[in-house]
Order: sequence, then structure tokens, then C-alpha cells
Amino acid sequence: MAVETLRPSSGGDVTQLYYFDGSGHAPDVLHNWEQVDETTPDSDSTYVYMVNDNKYDLYNIPAPAGGGTINFVKVYNVGKASAGGAGHIGCRIKTEGDEYSGGDYIPTTSYVSHSNQWNTNPKVGGAWTWLQIAALQIGIYVEFFGSGENGYVTQVYVEVDYTPAVAKPHTFSLDPRPGKRIKFHPNLKLG
Repeated sequence: MAVETLRPSSGGDVTQLYYFDGSGHAPDVLHNWEQVDETTPDSDSTYVYMVNDNKYDLYNIPAPAGGGTINFVKVYNVGKASAGGAGHIGCRIKTEGDEYSGGDYIPTTSYVSHSNQWNTNPKVGGAWTWLQIAALQIGIYVEFFGSGENGYVTQVYVEVDYTPAVAKPHTFSLDPRPGKRIKFHPNLKLG
């Protein structure tokens, strides 16, 4: 088994959350993704957030480098609330033109990582393909926060769990008789 981690690389089809990069800003497709693309969460240094509303963002990811059979796709986010007990944060994906949500949780006042796993592509109901991963958008939603309450997300990424393709060994054999050639056996396994 192998895992490829992909982080936001540009804004996706939906940008509704506000962002903070030292000061607060209105939603911006050119900047929201930069607040959640860190390898290590930077907590309150940069994040996307929502106040008193239900909104979400989607982000493009780079093309995957993996190959083989995809076992599942798991989207992570690291979020918190300004006050515990209200509101929800969750993961979102867009595949084959449709959007799907999952991994909904009620955040606490400390940043915590949460995730949602899709074992199959929810649009087609079958195993994920690498072309679908290349076109996948990942994101988060922040909803139901009351007056004066905020939901914050500081990191979003996806892990693609897969079984690498196994190369078939190639073997050669030498016919000891004079004038005979070397034989190539592309699928013969020894021992």
C-alpha cells in the first residue's frame, strides 16, 4: 500500500469563505486556497472562516503521480470554532461535475483534524481512477454558526491510498544448442 498526499494548488469552482492572512478579507479565488495549503497546520496565522452563515470553498489539487489500484480517497481538514457547541465543519469534494459532503463535526475551540473517506467515487459508484483524481476538487464547508460565532479552517488536503502496480518480471533463457537463439519470456516468474 502507498499514500499520495495532495494539497490545494489553486482556487476551485466555489469560493465563499472569508480568509485571514494577518488581516481579514472577503472571499477571493486567488487567495483562499493559500490559507489552507500548508504541510503543517499554521493555526491562527492563516485560515478561511465564516461568520453567521453557511458557506464552502473548493480547491484544485495538482495532478497525482501515483499509479496502480486506488483503495480510497480521504479528505482532511483542521478546524475550530470561536465558541464550542454550535456550528458544523465538514469535508467536500467535487467529482464528475457533482459535489458531495461528509465528515461533518461540531468543532471545539481548539484546532483538531477531521476527515472523511470515500472508498468509491460517489458519482459513478465504482472504484476511483487516476483521471478522476486528476480532476478532483477538495474543500470544506462551514455552517450554522450563530451570531458572533466563527468557524475556522487552517488546513485542507487529500490522501489517495493505493496499491502500486506490480511490474511483471521479464526473463531470458539460452538454448545451449548451436545456432539457437535467446528466448524471451515476458510473463515467466522464477522461484
